[in-house]
Amino acid sequence: MNRRNKNNEIPVFFERHPVFTIDDLAGFLGYTQKSRTLYDTLSYHRRKGMIERIKEGVYFTVRPGVSPGKMNPDPFLVAGKLAQDSVLAYHTALDAMGYAHSVYNNHYFFSKIYKPKVHFRNQRYVCVIAPTEIIKNTSYYFATEKKEKSGMLIVTTGRERSLVEALE
Repeated sequence: MNRRNKNNEIPVFFERHPVFTIDDLAGFLGYTQKSRTLYDTLSYHRRKGMIERIKEGVYFTVRPGVSPGKMNPDPFLVAGKLAQDSVLAYHTALDAMGYAHSVYNNHYFFSKIYKPKVHFRNQRYVCVIAPTEIIKNTSYYFATEKKEKSGMLIVTTGRERSLVEALE
C-alpha cells in the first residue's frame, strides 16, 4: 500500500488509537520519525482539531463534535504511552483492573528509564524506575497482565505484584 492510501486511512488510525505516539503514527504511515511530512501531517490534524498534544511525541484523538480543550483522554492509555516499556503500577494498576475504590489524579507507571513527570489537565503521570530485583532476577514483565482499554492494550502489574510492591 502506498503512502497516499495510508494518508486516506489516518482517520481510521485515529479511531483505533485514542492515545498514540509519534512512533505509532510514523510506523502506520511508513515514515521515519524525522520525516518532515510526518510533522506536517501532525500539524495539519492538530489545526483541524482532530488530535491534541499531551506532551512532545504523545497525542490523543479528539472525538468529533468535542472541543479539544474540553476532552480528557483515558489516563490509563496516557500512562501506557509515556514510556515504550510502560507498566502501570501501584494504585493505577489496581484501578485499571477494577479493584480500586477511590479516584486518584496521580497515575504511576514503571519504566526501565526515568521519564519526567507529566502534568496534563489536572492529571499527574509519574514514572517510577522498575525495581532492580525484578529487572536483575526475573523478567521485566514478571507478574504483569495485559488489559484491553478502548481497543488498545495496556500492561499492568498483576494483583499479587501490586500488593507486594504496595507493602514494600
